[in-house]
Amino acid sequence: MTDGGTSGKICNKSFLIKAKKLLLLLILWMFFWKEPAAPIFPQTAVSPQIQRVVIDAGHGGKDSGAIYPAGLLEKDLTLDVAQKVRRGLVDSGLRVIMTRDTDVFIPLPNRSKVSQKKNADLFVSIHANASLNKSLRGLEVYSLSELSREQLPVFGGSGEDLSGFNLKSLPETYADMGLKRVVWLLKMAKDRLDSALLARWIAGTVAHSVPVAAHRVKEANFYVLRWAQCPAVLVEMGYGTNHQDEIRLKSFHYRTRLAESIVSGILNYKKEYEKTKGFSA
Repeated sequence: MTDGGTSGKICNKSFLIKAKKLLLLLILWMFFWKEPAAPIFPQTAVSPQIQRVVIDAGHGGKDSGAIYPAGLLEKDLTLDVAQKVRRGLVDSGLRVIMTRDTDVFIPLPNRSKVSQKKNADLFVSIHANASLNKSLRGLEVYSLSELSREQLPVFGGSGEDLSGFNLKSLPETYADMGLKRVVWLLKMAKDRLDSALLARWIAGTVAHSVPVAAHRVKEANFYVLRWAQCPAVLVEMGYGTNHQDEIRLKSFHYRTRLAESIVSGILNYKKEYEKTKGFSA
């Protein structure tokens, strides 16, 4: 009986100590806690809209890109079609930002940074293809492949290194770097899914409007797609190393129809995106 009573007193005393500690923590929490200035997760717009599109004309300046048998330069083809795409989108009421509008060299990192600085809703890079296999032909539209280790956010001791991700684009309330990492991965995953849908819209629209030999939707880990920080695709207009494709790419009329189809694909995607409130409906 004596041992049992002593044990009971010890347990009661231990319980009281824990209760006092919990009460103290509760008082401190009530005293210092403040209503957050902003929600932890940014509020989603009721009706998301696509308003700003970056059009990237591949290569330029000292970088001619591919040089085709008939003397065509990829950098000239991409700029011509990119400018046509811009005109079509502007006429449809969208704001278009060009990574280059003349024959100048733009480093790859600077191309991606344009979409970051301008807070772009879409990024579309225009290229023409080449291959040692001269039988390869047709349109290809690429979206970003699965995340590589290079793309995953890396946090140093001070927490400022996110492997190219612009931390300033996140609200100041993301004080916890672990939370920033989660938000980054979620955003990358969502952009990747939307990029794949954009690629399908463009490829499908072109195939129904322009006599392309084939149209393929693919994935790749291209630099400009990795760091665009918005849905991004890369359009390969055709293989200049294939005789039939080269003849078509040389044609001003064909390039005009191709640009118009790319514009229609973007607008079809925009319509569906806004109709479904960012594909969430």
